[in-house]
Amino acid sequence: MKEQPLVSVILPVYNGEKHLREAIDSILNQTYANLELIIVDDASTDGTQKIIHSYTDSRIKYHRNENNLRIVQSLNKGIEIANGEYIARMDADDVAKPERIAKQVAYLQANPHVAVADSIMEYIDENSLPLGRNNNNITDAEDIKRHMRKHNCLGHSSIMTRKQVYAQYKYRQIDYEDYDLWLRLLNDGLTIHKIPEPLLQYRIHTASITGAAQINNTHFYKLAKSMYYYYSRLPMLHKIKPLNITILYNAINAYVLWYWKKLKR
Repeated sequence: MKEQPLVSVILPVYNGEKHLREAIDSILNQTYANLELIIVDDASTDGTQKIIHSYTDSRIKYHRNENNLRIVQSLNKGIEIANGEYIARMDADDVAKPERIAKQVAYLQANPHVAVADSIMEYIDENSLPLGRNNNNITDAEDIKRHMRKHNCLGHSSIMTRKQVYAQYKYRQIDYEDYDLWLRLLNDGLTIHKIPEPLLQYRIHTASITGAAQINNTHFYKLAKSMYYYYSRLPMLHKIKPLNITILYNAINAYVLWYWKKLKR
């Protein structure tokens, strides 16, 4: 009988042929093997499908959307398909370090109170060359909660979450769907930690969401919009929590900053 995978890695992709093979290989070559790789192809029109079909590894589960549904619906479809006790995220242009999955599984098993285990990310460029920096070193649960009131200090393709969390929460249709999810978890008292070592290489380029937002100066607008989306859908009694009052205040600040930058252009 085939062993049930403990980890499901969800990799959504749309026209990602340039870096997809490197991303897939980095998961299949993990030191931890008891996993399934769920690739959700969002109706790609390039060579994405051909690359995926070139693999014979039985751990790959391939789902192709009939129409382009965008990232949120693709992620939620991957969650529906997942069999693992733990769910890890992966993007089609990033690279997981060989011990990423093993270290995140060990961390969640050793810390049953933790709902989400993130890790530090190293930034790489279009050609996989290191950019000499990484995302912040905020790793403690309380520090994460404090900084999340103002901005997203977590990665997305670098996280691993317990399946039971995704059984209760789904991604919602908003610009920064991951930030919205983390805020909901924190509001409900769940714990998020970050493993204090780099386990993922995150690619910065103009086609990425991060790169495009930086170039087009839309980051603060999307941040404000996502924060307000989260806040406006809270039950009334939750809206008056100190956490959420601060989030609303910072949403207004982010919008004002975006508008000010827009006027200066």
